[in-house]
Amino acid sequence: MLVFIGASVQAQPAPCTAPPRPPDGVTATVIPAIRGATPGAPPSTPAILTLMWTASPVGPAAADTAPTVYVIEAGTARGASNVAVVETEGTEVTYSTPMPNGTFYVRVKARNACGTSPSSPEAVTRVTGSAAGGKPNPVILLETVRTVRERLGGTNFIRVMGQVRNGWRASEASFIEVTATFEGPDGKAVGTKATYVNGSSRRLKSSRIVTDTVLEPTATGCFFMFADFPATAQVPSVGLVVTSSASYETEPLRGRVRVESAILQQADGFGDLTVSGQMKNSGDSLTYFNEIWTEAKDAEGKVLECDATYVKGSSVALEAGIATRTGLDPAEVGVFRNSTEAVLASVNGLRHWINWDERDRRRPAAATPLYRALRQRAAAVLETDEQTSSPQERVDVRDALRREVQSIEHRLTSP
Repeated sequence: MLVFIGASVQAQPAPCTAPPRPPDGVTATVIPAIRGATPGAPPSTPAILTLMWTASPVGPAAADTAPTVYVIEAGTARGASNVAVVETEGTEVTYSTPMPNGTFYVRVKARNACGTSPSSPEAVTRVTGSAAGGKPNPVILLETVRTVRERLGGTNFIRVMGQVRNGWRASEASFIEVTATFEGPDGKAVGTKATYVNGSSRRLKSSRIVTDTVLEPTATGCFFMFADFPATAQVPSVGLVVTSSASYETEPLRGRVRVESAILQQADGFGDLTVSGQMKNSGDSLTYFNEIWTEAKDAEGKVLECDATYVKGSSVALEAGIATRTGLDPAEVGVFRNSTEAVLASVNGLRHWINWDERDRRRPAAATPLYRALRQRAAAVLETDEQTSSPQERVDVRDALRREVQSIEHRLTSP
């Protein structure tokens, strides 16, 4: 993949009076898989299915029947939904996903608070020469990637953001890494940078440590990286490659943490989006490192922001000797405020999800001294007022911590 570098928050929908009408004209196109480097090797990237449809028609009182989301159903037979049932992000009328081999029947429905429409006409697509099902199958969603050249505090850097989606009929993927190769005018590499995809939290079965890099089948995560360059360096393009590590066994966390009230979206003094609200532990045990991820996109579907902030909760002393102020006891409510890098006027859609850690009810995590040091540093950086820590610092400390977690898990699972 090659990306060329260039130098309003969605309003709440009006109350509906009826379900939306079905969308029309669903079409399916497939970008073939890229062959492996050696004969007989699996593809280096899977095939990509892109669906497009016509927005649901609305009557004279458009808000009465307008959809707020589209629901995609896919199966291996007509009318079946045994492959995937996924929702779009808002009212987007395109959807891309990695695909295994097979024949798939796909239809789209429109939904609002008053109900769901009948299905659109069904599209049939056949995928060959792609990756096999049942394996991690993540890929960068090309249309969401944004690259920005910036200067801040005497430092020149390129900021790269985008989304990664795990495919239909895939297995869970963890420690998904995006590597950027920055290229000069002559096409030669002038630097590389890698970062992990921000996903959801699950516990690793061998080390018992929690990782927040997991994407289940059909799930989407975002990534955010910085690469420093001299002011005179010319970097007109960047190539991106996404890889998934060997599959590690994980298990869901037992807690339940949710947003307690509507998220407030405002502009700060610079016009940038700030997101604030309350988070509640609705489970029956203590959770900590409770954080909310914010992903903002513009009207073209490109990622403007991919960052997180911790909740301001209770003080907790962990078994590994780490102190944090991000704990939530059962029924406790804490507040959060995330100052993003996205200009409020450019934001057209917002997605968020919550991650947390919790004590292992069976045995403590196998923490190393380096893990404890990185966790302590992450707690210090991510719990402070965001004005005193930079997004680049937050990305770097997260990536270092995730590398150590992966190293611990790898040592425990290697023969």
